[in-house]
Amino acid sequence: MRSSVFKRLKPELRMRINQKPVVDCCTNKAIPELRMRNSQKPVVDCCTNKAIPELRMRNSQKPVVDCCTNKAIPELRMRNSQKPVVDCCTNKAIPELRMRNSQKPVVDCCTNKAIPELRMRNSQKPVVDCCTNKAIPELRMRNSQKPVVDCCTNKAIPELRMRNSQKPVVDCCTNKAIPELRMRNSQKPVVDCCTNKAIPELRMRNSQKPVVDCCTNKAIPELRMRNSQKPVVDCCTNKVIISLMPLFHRLLNYSF
Repeated sequence: MRSSVFKRLKPELRMRINQKPVVDCCTNKAIPELRMRNSQKPVVDCCTNKAIPELRMRNSQKPVVDCCTNKAIPELRMRNSQKPVVDCCTNKAIPELRMRNSQKPVVDCCTNKAIPELRMRNSQKPVVDCCTNKAIPELRMRNSQKPVVDCCTNKAIPELRMRNSQKPVVDCCTNKAIPELRMRNSQKPVVDCCTNKAIPELRMRNSQKPVVDCCTNKAIPELRMRNSQKPVVDCCTNKVIISLMPLFHRLLNYSF
């Protein structure tokens, strides 16, 4: 009885060992040219419910299917931990982009397209312009180095990075960093409160603080407070009164 049933079946539709035919989900008919062998499974087009002959899943390799057309993309397979990058707009995979190890491509948030030349390696992260959502190729964060971003234009300033405890000085008005000024150790630059520009020749070293003219907000270069010595400033003219300085400093001022 059983053998007669098998004889009635078409020859191409038999299950051999663990081989199972693939059935079209619409017509409920088997597709002769497709069988599942071992762990190989054919890929079925979700729209037409037809199997795609050239695509099979081998080992841990899975084909990539276009979410719009429900068709598999033959040249793209996921190997090991490599995953292709899919454009979120077109739902098409980008062949030249794969994620290897801990390398992840950078995707432009506006166009949803991956930027081929940018990958995150180790702890290196690219810097993305917040306005255009485009990555800036020449800028990566290495170790504890962070680029300085202009708060107005949202563009990174290539020549400025924070190293160790060195922080650049940013002009509060223009939101641009001042390249020649960095804070080293306990040295802090002196910033003019009106123009928000740093004064290059003035830095605070140890406990030395410059004296700032309260009217012009400009520092007086020749005056620093050392130890417990504080100069006396005339509040009207904002000039230091030389006669009221310690003897040593008076000698320094008048010796040459």
